Amino acid sequence: MGARARSSSIVLAAAAAAVLAATGVAAAEPPAHAPRRITAGPITLPLSGLQVTLPRDKRKDFAWQVASSFSLDANGGYDARDVVDELVKDKLVGGNWVIVGHFDAGGCAKVVAATAFSDAWSVERDQWGSRWSIRGGLFTFDSSLGKRPALVMCASREGRKQLLLYHFFLDREAMTQKAMLAALPRLPVLERAARAWRSDGTAPVEPLRRAEVRTRGAVTAARTVRLPVAGRDLALPDDGFVWGVTPPDGDADVDWLWRAAPALPEQSLEVMRVPGMACREVIATMTAAARADASPRNLPAGWQPGPALLVDGALERTACLDVQGAAIVVGLQTVPDDVPEASDFGPLAPLLGALAAALK
Repeated sequence: MGARARSSSIVLAAAAAAVLAATGVAAAEPPAHAPRRITAGPITLPLSGLQVTLPRDKRKDFAWQVASSFSLDANGGYDARDVVDELVKDKLVGGNWVIVGHFDAGGCAKVVAATAFSDAWSVERDQWGSRWSIRGGLFTFDSSLGKRPALVMCASREGRKQLLLYHFFLDREAMTQKAMLAALPRLPVLERAARAWRSDGTAPVEPLRRAEVRTRGAVTAARTVRLPVAGRDLALPDDGFVWGVTPPDGDADVDWLWRAAPALPEQSLEVMRVPGMACREVIATMTAAARADASPRNLPAGWQPGPALLVDGALERTACLDVQGAAIVVGLQTVPDDVPEASDFGPLAPLLGALAAALK
């Protein structure tokens, strides 16, 4: 999964002008990893950010078990999944994966085609208000489960992250295509995740503060990354989120950070250091399509609110910090831009503190 570049408003304001240390929040101790079990009720899937309500199953001694995981590599690669298993008397009888992202394979048909199934089949189908590319077959586990029937399905929304869903029929050894497609409408995790994704059904969550989330591999979310445009190293904080850096596009004038987890709502932070100017001067240039009624909330001490700028039809909230001989300007883009997280800079305080330290 990767980041998608967004249009910049800060660089436009700074270009028009040019003629043209904040404190982070102390990191909490990470929880010990422990899958979460529930019999029914609402839950926010921590890595996707989707809010779903899991139904009560009629089977005796049934429970849902949530255990999410992610991995990072040294080249900026990111992989994550929310796993919702189905247990009866502690026996695994079904599994569900929920994955949200911009997938490197491309369109949904290519994404599902890359799944390693034997005896595979593929079909396009309308379900739960979306168009899906679906692939089924036998999935081979590296465990005593061996081969089990499974299906994977992918849907897209214009300009948004894709949704990839898996279901593993762990209590069956074989199933026909007809049987799997007949069972599909009755798979509650997939249905609820699909409907939440389509309707922007999310809730605020700090996934790395959740005990059911674990890191796969040696690269952690709190790590040092390079801001390629600024030419500075940034020590990403232990702030409960997973952040990545977008590779520069051509002659880019700003750096971009993108929030990998939670995946939704989508958030990107535009960052620019403007030497020789104060924040009041930079903010004064931000007049194009600016709105004063959508300013950022809960800014850390020292940061000044800038206007909200209209960028490709969406609002970008801006803020600025004066440092010696320069101004640090950030712009937060959120999709959709009407959720509470779009204007709340409080959860960004550790990251803003790290940026201040890197760019001072």
